Amino acid sequence: LSLSSLTLSCIYIQQILQIFLNFESNFNLYALARISIPLLLRIFFNSRKKNKIRFYNLLFLANLIAVFSIFFQFLFPNLLPLPLDGTRGLIDRFYSLGGNSNILGTSTALFMPFIIYSDQFVKALDFKILKNFSVNHLRLLSIIIYSLGIIISLSRGALIIFMFEFGLIIFLSFIQFSNNDYSFRIIIKRKIIKVLFYVFCFTFIVFLITLVAKPSIFVFLINLLMPILMMFTLLGFFSQDFFWRFFPDIPLDAYSINIFEDFLFTRVSWGLESISKSFEDLSTLLLGIGPSAYGSIAGFDEGFNHNNYFDLLEGQGILGMSLFVFFTFIILKNGRFWDTNQKKLLLVSLSTFLLASLYSSGILHHPLWIGPLIMIPHIPIFVKVSSIKG
Repeated sequence: LSLSSLTLSCIYIQQILQIFLNFESNFNLYALARISIPLLLRIFFNSRKKNKIRFYNLLFLANLIAVFSIFFQFLFPNLLPLPLDGTRGLIDRFYSLGGNSNILGTSTALFMPFIIYSDQFVKALDFKILKNFSVNHLRLLSIIIYSLGIIISLSRGALIIFMFEFGLIIFLSFIQFSNNDYSFRIIIKRKIIKVLFYVFCFTFIVFLITLVAKPSIFVFLINLLMPILMMFTLLGFFSQDFFWRFFPDIPLDAYSINIFEDFLFTRVSWGLESISKSFEDLSTLLLGIGPSAYGSIAGFDEGFNHNNYFDLLEGQGILGMSLFVFFTFIILKNGRFWDTNQKKLLLVSLSTFLLASLYSSGILHHPLWIGPLIMIPHIPIFVKVSSIKG
């Protein structure tokens, strides 16, 4: 076993031991299953070389099916036996076959770097109807489908990490890493700059012409893009007055429009308050209070902090947090010898996971969430060989 895989396994083994050793609460079989699933997936992933690609393809298909299920919910909301997930701006949010809207949006964003940098997902799309399409065409189609899934999920957190990772991918496209360490040189790719510039100018001109020549069509486009405009308003890109100028009857239902204030309240304050009540002595500080800190996501009838770092610290104490930090350190250390494209996939996928952990609970327990983290230590096998040589 590699040291990174062993360290990740230790995180789950500690949780399993805490379930058996916590005599103050009743044994929870469902919680044991939820905690064991990522560990079993990791064992399956590492047992045979073929299982690595098989796991990747199954994960891609699982995300794809979940995305199409939420598309289907929007078109035919009463046909699938899936519940509503509340509303946002009077728009219904739906559960998908991959979980609620936040889980779907986050897992989709987490898997996006593997679609962009790897060709392996094409093996999961080995259908006769797609035989005539190139890998790049299938990649573009997958990016469009996944991007729409993230937008339709109406999850602010998913949209944030989606924007972050694409910004990072564009930035890294101008970077060439050394094969011996993380030193790099900047390469100006005029083709990428031209494409981005032309896309921006084309979009701006179309909207400007439509606004002047056909105001009614412009209003139609604005209504069509209402969910996106609402999400960007909730992220602070537009003012509330600007949004309500077009949609005066649509509420912006969030604790705070200021994303930083909302994060401090729902992702930091709750965690600090929960930890202050949990650490009663030195043993809980070192080992935590057990998996119940992860709440319903791990199978307990308790709340959670909406922040994986607070959940990890509360549930597994300094020991669990140290294992997680060590796991991250080992991956980055091993990655210094990888090729430039492998380093880019490592940096994008790992930083996306770490960012998502700031606003998501149970990110270590949901199969669609933990998948990328299982694959990260083995990134060289997922990178397009031809792109490395180029």
